Amino acid sequence: MKYAKDFFYQACSFSEIRKVSQVNVKACSNRQDLVYTDDYVNHALHRKDPKTYRLSNGWGETIVQPADAPSDAILYVYQDSSMNELELFWEGNEYFLAGPILERDAEAPDKRYTIYSTGGLLTRIMPGILESKGFSCLHATSVYHPEKNHMMVFVGGPGAGKTILMLEATLRRGYRLMTTEYTHFRTTGRDVSFYTGSVFDNVRAGNLLYNYTEYERIWGKDIMNSIAGKDPWSAKVSLDMSPLLPDSDVIRNPKVSLVFVKIEGQRESAIVNKLNKADTRFQLYLNAAELISRPRLFFGCLPVPSFDNTERANNRLNIVNHFLNTADLVECISLFAGVNNAWVWKE
Repeated sequence: MKYAKDFFYQACSFSEIRKVSQVNVKACSNRQDLVYTDDYVNHALHRKDPKTYRLSNGWGETIVQPADAPSDAILYVYQDSSMNELELFWEGNEYFLAGPILERDAEAPDKRYTIYSTGGLLTRIMPGILESKGFSCLHATSVYHPEKNHMMVFVGGPGAGKTILMLEATLRRGYRLMTTEYTHFRTTGRDVSFYTGSVFDNVRAGNLLYNYTEYERIWGKDIMNSIAGKDPWSAKVSLDMSPLLPDSDVIRNPKVSLVFVKIEGQRESAIVNKLNKADTRFQLYLNAAELISRPRLFFGCLPVPSFDNTERANNRLNIVNHFLNTADLVECISLFAGVNNAWVWKE
């Protein structure tokens, strides 16, 4: 490595602390424009144009904290145009990135995999930060029914079909949205708390036009203007789901259904399997580890295999076990279905 930690401590004089999800993350740099880059974290921009500016919305709105607020993790970003390559290392909850960052950002083949974007460095380190504070971070969409005090967690990786169940639950079944992307919960003593998260989602236009026409009463027909002339099954519409949020941003001790989901378009039959505790633990653990363990190529040139280690992995399993032993679990199932029979397991 060209630079050691002490260099970053002295050289990165610009800083800002933001609450991201349930933790405070401090970003430090030698360049002001590399401290929480506005295009990625400005929630007003995201609401104005969610399709363009949704890159940070896996975590919901970030909130600036006082300069003397305690931080749960620190990200150091040092711009050095003289370096040929980007260099990254981490120790505990301190992360250090140096190199020609602005140049690589301008050349990045996919802006989602930079620093503050949806699939970027901040997103990659967030699960470990949350876990260090006792929170779990599932790649899951969650909805909540206030009258039934019922939380449904739709667990699955990219393209699993979580959005279909979210639309079914919120547009037809009386549920409110908790989060479109990552589900955060924490178990303390005998209490389990779920937290609201991201509110934006990219939804296949064909599913709205032909499967969930109820979208019109909330967002209106005009949202389809952006895909005029395009194949609705190839185009996506960005939805701001904030009208469907619950009254509270923390839901404590609800009844919980865990649904490990796979939806495949026009599949005519559904397969529903009840999961025992061991299988549920296994699937939850794998999902909770997904973001932190999945390899990434940031900026199209910086390979990062994992931020995991044995201590973090054991802590993750303890969080999952505590949840399974504490939560009021109504059901734990795997669901393999099509769009038109995705709710068969509840009927």
